[in-house]
Amino acid sequence: MARRLKALSVGEALAACGGIVFLATMLLAWFAQRSAGGTAGQGRGEPAVAVNAWEAFGLLAAFLAIAASLAIVHAGMRIAARPSPALLAPVGGLLTGVLAVVGSAVVLGNSACCDLFYTASAPRFGMYAGLVAAVVSCLGGILVLRGR
Repeated sequence: MARRLKALSVGEALAACGGIVFLATMLLAWFAQRSAGGTAGQGRGEPAVAVNAWEAFGLLAAFLAIAASLAIVHAGMRIAARPSPALLAPVGGLLTGVLAVVGSAVVLGNSACCDLFYTASAPRFGMYAGLVAAVVSCLGGILVLRGR
């Protein structure tokens, strides 16, 4: 088994590990959302609700999970000594990084100023851990593309 793990390049290992951690962090709280509506931002007095990546991103969460899984599948196929498309790990790693950053920026920047009922989102640990894992997976994808 150890010899088979050595078959992975550094980039493939980073992309796969980043993908595994990213999938795990999708279940953690990524945002705390509270209803901040009312006149002049007085709010409705409701407590903040923790929202994980699946709840916050909707359909984008499915694409994130698929993208993160590509690098994991590639590493699994290489460990099992099966042929794997060369671009599976880099595409998975790069897509995970880009989609996670864009999705987080959209959720955080999606509150209106003065509507009667808008939702204010604040980042939580899951978002930071997920973004770090996405960046690691993205870096792994870049290393694979560079042949490392």
